[in-house]
Amino acid sequence: MELREIDKKILLMGDSRTGKTAIVERFVNNRFIEDYLPGTGVKVYHKRLQFIYPNVIINLRLAIYDLCGQREYERIREMALADADAIVLVSDLSRVETISSIPEFWVIETSKVDAKAGLVYLGNKIDLVDEDSPTAAILKRIADERGIPIFFCSAKTGENIDELFQFVGKRLVSSVAQNYRKVQKERPMTLTNAFDYILADFCAQHGDMEKAMLIAQNQFLEIGLDLRNLTKEKMIEMLERLRMVESILLSENIAKVNYQERLNLVNSIPTT
Repeated sequence: MELREIDKKILLMGDSRTGKTAIVERFVNNRFIEDYLPGTGVKVYHKRLQFIYPNVIINLRLAIYDLCGQREYERIREMALADADAIVLVSDLSRVETISSIPEFWVIETSKVDAKAGLVYLGNKIDLVDEDSPTAAILKRIADERGIPIFFCSAKTGENIDELFQFVGKRLVSSVAQNYRKVQKERPMTLTNAFDYILADFCAQHGDMEKAMLIAQNQFLEIGLDLRNLTKEKMIEMLERLRMVESILLSENIAKVNYQERLNLVNSIPTT
């Protein structure tokens, strides 16, 4: 198994007082900053993530740019946007004007660069506003209209913070992982190969191989999966079970992305 080191840049943008700094502080330092301190320009944080695939381990070194929300800082914003690999647009669910400004201003700003991993919309302060609230519904509608992934989080409680950055991180390394998967395939992919990859991917994302394996094995038993006689139908049923588990353990967004990637893999295998 090969080890790869990758450097990527994530930029957090949005109106002032939406909690951008608190979000990054929670992710990087696992602490919540209660007092609001207005940003001046941009502050850069660093954090490492690791993604384990069947044939490569990817150590992702993130540079996370926390950009101040003042719109007047145009040159600073242009410098921060340069070479951004992913952009997270942050809004405050308790202030509808910060949601309206996403399509009215911040999306226009991001269109000036080609963020390789695209955009993610983030509604912060879910500890104050329910996910079914009118403001959350507005952000969902804006995201759905543009086909943009969306997360709801709380920097105060930490809810969905790690899930957000895991999701973005996986998108950033996906092309590298795909290339290594292609290099490894010197013979035709079989259902057994696909099962091996999917199970390893599930364990890697769970973070604890022993616990993840027990969870997966329990799901396999419940659907009567026979490893000696794998079929596409049973594999797809297995994927549905893993999606259900990951929607609880990780997040609905991550579960959805994982399911589609794994389903594409299974469907790509020729029927013998």
